[in-house]
Amino acid sequence: MRERFAFIVSPLLGWYALAVQWLALLAMMALLVLYRGMKSSRFADLMQFDDVPMLRFVELNYSALYCSAAALGVVFVAANALVCRELLDGGWRRSVKSLFGGTTEHRVAVTLVFSLAAAVACVLIASWHWPMWAISSPTIEPIGLFDWLSVVFVAIAGGLMPHVITWLDDEPDRPVGDQPAGRRSHAARLSAIYLLGCASVFVYALLEHLKFWDSDRNGGFEYAQFFVGEHEIEQANLVLYSTSVLLASLAALVGCVAYGVLWLVGRRDRREGRAFTLRDCGSLAVLLSAVWALALMMPWQVKIWGEIRSDNGWILPAVSAVFTIAGLVPLLFVTLSMMRRDFNALSHPESEVLGAEEEELTEVAADDLPLGAIFYPTRSEFALFAWLLFPIYPLLRLFRVVGVRFYLALLLMLTAAATLNLLWTVNMADERFNFDDWRGMIKAGLLPFQRVVLSLATAAIAYLLGMRLVQSLALVSDANSVLRTISGRIGRTTVVLAGVACFGLASWPFWGWSRVSQNVFARTMEFSNQHEFEVLLLHWIFDWDRDGFAAVLHGADPDDFDAQIHAGGIPAPGPEPVEVAVDQFEVIDPQRAKDFPNLIIFYLEGVTPRAISAYGQRRLAEGRIATPNIDRVAHDGIRFNQARCFYPSTWDAWFAVSSGRFLRIEGTNLDEARADDDRYARYNNLYRILGKAGVNRWCHADTSPYFQLLVPGAMRDNEDTAWKTEETFDSGVTAEEEERGISRGDKRNQRMLEFLDDLKPGDKFFMCEHMSDTHFDWERTSLKRAKELGFKDGLVPYEADGLLPRTGKQNETYSCYFHTITRMDAQIGQILKKLDELDLYDETMIVVISDHGCQFWEHEHLYYVSHLYEQSLQVPLIIKTPGLPGGLVSDAPVMQMDLMPTVMELAGMRQANPREEDPWMCRSLAPLMRGDESAETVTQYRRRDIPLTTHHDMLGVISEFRHKLIFERPSGTYLLFDLVDDPDEMHNLVDTRPELLEAMMVKLRALIARNPSFIWRIKSPSEQ
Repeated sequence: MRERFAFIVSPLLGWYALAVQWLALLAMMALLVLYRGMKSSRFADLMQFDDVPMLRFVELNYSALYCSAAALGVVFVAANALVCRELLDGGWRRSVKSLFGGTTEHRVAVTLVFSLAAAVACVLIASWHWPMWAISSPTIEPIGLFDWLSVVFVAIAGGLMPHVITWLDDEPDRPVGDQPAGRRSHAARLSAIYLLGCASVFVYALLEHLKFWDSDRNGGFEYAQFFVGEHEIEQANLVLYSTSVLLASLAALVGCVAYGVLWLVGRRDRREGRAFTLRDCGSLAVLLSAVWALALMMPWQVKIWGEIRSDNGWILPAVSAVFTIAGLVPLLFVTLSMMRRDFNALSHPESEVLGAEEEELTEVAADDLPLGAIFYPTRSEFALFAWLLFPIYPLLRLFRVVGVRFYLALLLMLTAAATLNLLWTVNMADERFNFDDWRGMIKAGLLPFQRVVLSLATAAIAYLLGMRLVQSLALVSDANSVLRTISGRIGRTTVVLAGVACFGLASWPFWGWSRVSQNVFARTMEFSNQHEFEVLLLHWIFDWDRDGFAAVLHGADPDDFDAQIHAGGIPAPGPEPVEVAVDQFEVIDPQRAKDFPNLIIFYLEGVTPRAISAYGQRRLAEGRIATPNIDRVAHDGIRFNQARCFYPSTWDAWFAVSSGRFLRIEGTNLDEARADDDRYARYNNLYRILGKAGVNRWCHADTSPYFQLLVPGAMRDNEDTAWKTEETFDSGVTAEEEERGISRGDKRNQRMLEFLDDLKPGDKFFMCEHMSDTHFDWERTSLKRAKELGFKDGLVPYEADGLLPRTGKQNETYSCYFHTITRMDAQIGQILKKLDELDLYDETMIVVISDHGCQFWEHEHLYYVSHLYEQSLQVPLIIKTPGLPGGLVSDAPVMQMDLMPTVMELAGMRQANPREEDPWMCRSLAPLMRGDESAETVTQYRRRDIPLTTHHDMLGVISEFRHKLIFERPSGTYLLFDLVDDPDEMHNLVDTRPELLEAMMVKLRALIARNPSFIWRIKSPSEQ
């Protein structure tokens, strides 16, 4: 037992512990760098860090994470320094001198310690603003030179650590196992691997497709109702299954390539009759760590590749790839080294026993190999074992003494179990992960990709188990050798022919999709998450000009060899930004400008008209009113039943309200927008009008990026023009406040109340805020906190009518949504109460407007904001204006952007520089607010063509508020609806009205040509 324990607790195990520490250290260092990279990136202001668990964790625990990384870094560098000093058998001075004049081993060891220390130091210096004693409130520095130096030093250290480990592994290369196979079996082997790979990847897709039509298993959804054409359900099945077969075929080919790479890696050693060598350990460690990096990082980085490339954000893929590979290479290398020693010992019991000194090896002929050598793992088996079992391999060494066959079988079984467990974990994460993450990086990217990778691992295990089974049967078989040869040839031929047939079947989508209806392509893409992932991945693979859109497999790129032409024939954004003229205004009625009231805008977050009780669809017991404060504003003003946004995006909604134009905030240029001083703020026509109307006190929205982008630079300097901004106010919620149930919205509300208290007699003010507590994902407020907010029975009774519109059933997510609506309404109530106390309510114009709507399974998906259905576009819009009648309701179709010309007209102003080539498409709502609902007036609002888009690369157009086109560009699919005859948008007209489809596409291209800033970057003042 002592000898066995002595063998297990070897120097390699000590290096395994160091490698685990190294991986943990790099994980913490990577979190620090990636968090800072995201925090200082140009699209950071467009992200709600509170909604991303990892980013929220780092934000709350940055100091602890930094100190842990610092402590572990010092310990790790010191431990490696001591180990290298012992290896070099000399003092520190001799070790340092050897960096320039010593042997290669000396230079490697000293360089390793230096690079480790330098990497840790670079991250620590870059991750904290000095002085260091500000430990409780660090100033987080942006990405800089030290971060890039840390990447370089980490790469050096990761590459050198296996060299140091090699000096500890004195196990010689043995002439056993893994003998080269005959050439005749290569085609059969590759065909078998291909078939197994196809089958394994296709199985999960098959289960998803079977579940697609079964409402008992898919969440109660009846997708068949959307496939109304003749034979469309059969066509849908063909599209679903053929796409999966094609993707499975391509994945299987990747598996064949991987097998070929492993075969080539050991070709030289096989030719020399050698077994698994240290060189194999090194090459496999690099390959396997690269596979892990690819599987963990590539899917979500592809989703934001445009931001990475245009934002100069290369630090994100650099740190992700280098830190992952450098962290895993030592751990995989030492694991492979331990496996090598273990199987060498088990395969040569006559030359090595536990605890005994190793005898000198002699060359052994292949025919004289012991039986244990026959079960020596192949390189494929070594690779698979290390790839999946490296976290627990030291514990498995306890079982190696039983025998080589048992140990090999044990590792095969445990590898299979690990793969199946990971597959189950990924599947459960996919089902339970309900966060609508930005661009679908996790839900639509990482998790599906993980299933493909793990399915290929399952195929590899099945192949290896099959090969071992055949090998075991051959050892005990007494059958005639001639019969074995004949059956073997028949079997190999059958496998090859099956592989060829499968490959031919996989090509069917390229030539068999021509007769499938457009509706089938659109609906399968829309409703099947599995199919969406497969199609988008295939389009990415076959996108020859790399413009993001493919021409094959129903892609909409008309020219896949010209990157300047995108899907739908829409030109690519040019190299130069778009110049957009700045609007100017003049006062035409000084008295109206003087009499213009105070203005408050409540920007609601993701609130649908259905959620506001003033819209008449809320039913609560005991006479409860869900939104009494918003209802009060509606009672005193006008409620618009047909208000829409053109882009269901929070910050772009603010931009639309402020500018009155179809302008978009490009998420990759926020830093430039600030540095250039008013790239976007110069289009804030609302502020320009209010300034001319005499507003002298300003409380801008605290929400990022409102203040940074939409507030003119001249207004950011003092409290009169910028009340408690980011310099003097922080709405971030601490862990203690979060525990007490205090929200970000509560803190912002308190800031607004303080602003109102600070007003002086005669002040005319503007105040706006993002009522962000209704942001996804929705959480309930505790009873204790609800009572503190004035709800003696809590907030749960206010979610009782959270019934799904489609089924009328209670839904947890939907109920929580209504819960937060009432909580948010109470915050507005606090502001209204303060206005009453200050006698300002009757002197203030109040606007309640949502940034976008929200879809709750009306089309069988919780789309949130990733689609252009009416549920996402229609928003509540309520305006109370002193001097205008209250209790009005308008059914005229209006837009968010109509608010700006409304304020302009009420303030007695007009546009001073109207441009015929660039006319406004917004309309003043003042006639409707005065009660004019005549047909002639309503027609003025209806006769508009409105471009639509989402941040998921989906475009659309509403023509005169009658017909709507939704064009999903990456997949090349179309939805066409008649909003009058089909207000629920259930019947896609794309196949029955092809002439209307073409006309709508012409309108879409024309709208983009007239408003290029709709998809292109706006030119900054410095670029003009």
